[in-house]
Amino acid sequence: MIFTVAGLSYHRMLSEERTTTFIEDRLQENTILLNTVVHSLNKRADTIFDIKINQPDILKLLSVLSEPNQADKKRKELYKLLKPTYELLKQNGIRQLHFHLPGGVSFLRFHKPEKYGDRLAEVRYSIDLVNKSKKVVRGFEEGRVFNGFRNVYPLFYKEKFIATVEISYSIRAIAQTLSYEDKAFYGLLIQKNIVDTKVWQENRQYYLLAHLDSRYLWDKKAFDTLYNHSNEIKKLRKIESRLHAQTMDELIKKPKDFLLPFEYQNKSFIAIFHTLHNVAGQRVGYIVSFHESKFFRQTYRHELSNDIITFLVGLLLAILFFLFLKKEKESKEMLKKKSNYDPLTNLLNRRGFETAHAVLYKTLRRKKGSFSLLFIDIDNFKTVNDRYGHDVGDLALKHLAKILKRCLRESDVVARWGGEEFIILLNETNRAAASEIAEKLRLSVQRSRHKNLPSFTISIGMVHENIDMPFETLLKAADQALYEAKASGRNRVVIYEGSCEKEES
Repeated sequence: MIFTVAGLSYHRMLSEERTTTFIEDRLQENTILLNTVVHSLNKRADTIFDIKINQPDILKLLSVLSEPNQADKKRKELYKLLKPTYELLKQNGIRQLHFHLPGGVSFLRFHKPEKYGDRLAEVRYSIDLVNKSKKVVRGFEEGRVFNGFRNVYPLFYKEKFIATVEISYSIRAIAQTLSYEDKAFYGLLIQKNIVDTKVWQENRQYYLLAHLDSRYLWDKKAFDTLYNHSNEIKKLRKIESRLHAQTMDELIKKPKDFLLPFEYQNKSFIAIFHTLHNVAGQRVGYIVSFHESKFFRQTYRHELSNDIITFLVGLLLAILFFLFLKKEKESKEMLKKKSNYDPLTNLLNRRGFETAHAVLYKTLRRKKGSFSLLFIDIDNFKTVNDRYGHDVGDLALKHLAKILKRCLRESDVVARWGGEEFIILLNETNRAAASEIAEKLRLSVQRSRHKNLPSFTISIGMVHENIDMPFETLLKAADQALYEAKASGRNRVVIYEGSCEKEES
C-alpha cells in the first residue's frame, strides 16, 4: 500500500511537472511571438519615419510653427501632405500618426484632426520623455483617444529640436499577424481607472467592461475591426464566465503572466494572459489570447490510466520510478554542469559566462549601474607547456583558477574563456576599485608558489564603462588592453581608455 501511494504520488508529481513545463513553455513561446511581432512593427514604424516624415520638406514646414499666425496654415499643409500616407498606414495596422510641439502640446492628430492644442504632459509620459532626452521612446501607452504601442521620435531642423511625432499601432496589428497562423483570438484588457483618468469621455465608447474582472476594460476597437463583432462578443462573454469561475481574482493580482484552461462547445482551450506594461514600466493590463489545446484533457486521461496501472503494480513501479527519478536528476545536474562549467578548473566556461553575464547585465541596465571587465592571459604559457608538459600546464590553469576565486567576491563572475585566457566581470565596481583588484590579482599570481609548478605571471586587460555601452564593445576593448599589456612587457595591468590611450597601474 505504501508503494502504491508512493507510485500515485509520483504520477501526480510527473503530471504537475508536465503541466508546469507546458505552461512555462507556452508562456515563453507567447512572449517570444509577441516580442517578435512588436519588434517587427517597430521596424516598420522606423521605415515610415525615415521615408515619409524625417524628410526636408516636412522638417522645414514644422520649423516655422513658432512664428506668429503660422500654426493653422502649416497644420493644414501637413495634413494634406501626409493624409494619403496615413490612409495607407491605417490599412496596415497603424492606429495613430500624431505630431506634437515642444513641451508636449498636440499639433495634429491624423485620427482626429479637429482636436489639437491640448497639453499631453499629464497623460503621455512618452512624449515628455522624448522632449527631455531627444531620443526615440517606444512602448505601450494609453492616450486621450486611443491606446497604442507607440514609437515617439524627436524631429530636428538644422540640428534644432522642433517637434515630436508618434507612429503607433493597436492590438489589432498584433492580432492580425498572430491569429493568421493559429486562428487564435487576441484581445486587450486595460485597467479601468487608467481609461477613466486619461481618455476623453466621448472616446470611452471604444471600451467594454470585462466580466472577468470589473477593474478591467476590453479594447472594443479590436473586436470591431478584426472579428465578427456581435458573434465574438457573445462567445467572449461565455468564455469569461468560465474563466471567472476559476482563480481569476487571485491570479490577476500577481504581476506576471499566467495561463488558464477552459472548455467551450466540447473543445479544450487555454487562455494566456500576457502582462502589459506601459512606457513608464507600470503594469496596465494584459494581452489576452485564446488557443485551442488538448493538453489538459489528454493529461487528465493520462493521469487516470496511470493511476489504474500504478494501483495494479504498485510495488514494482514505485521502486522503478524512484530509481528513474534519481538517475534523471543526476543526469540533469551532470549535463547542466558539463554545459556551463569548465571541467579542468571548475570555473564557468564561455557558455556559462555568457548566460551569467546576460542576467547580471539586465540587472545593471535596470539600475543604470556600472561594472569592470578583466581579460587575463597567462604569460608565456606555450613555453610552460613545451618545457614542462601539458600536465604541468593544466596544473597551472587550476592553480590560477583557485587564486582568482579566492581573491574575488561571490557577486563577481569569473570564467575560463578558453585556453589560458580567463575573464572576470566585477559587479558594481568603480574604476579605482577595479584597478586595485586587477593589481591584487596580478601580484597574487606573481607571488604564489606551488611545489609542482614553476612560477608564472599573468597579463590583464581591463575596461570600465557604464551599462549603456554594448557588452561586445567592452569585450573587444578589454581584449585590446590585454594585447597592449602583452606587447609592452607582460606581467602588468593595462586599462583601456576610450580615447585609445592606455594607462598602466
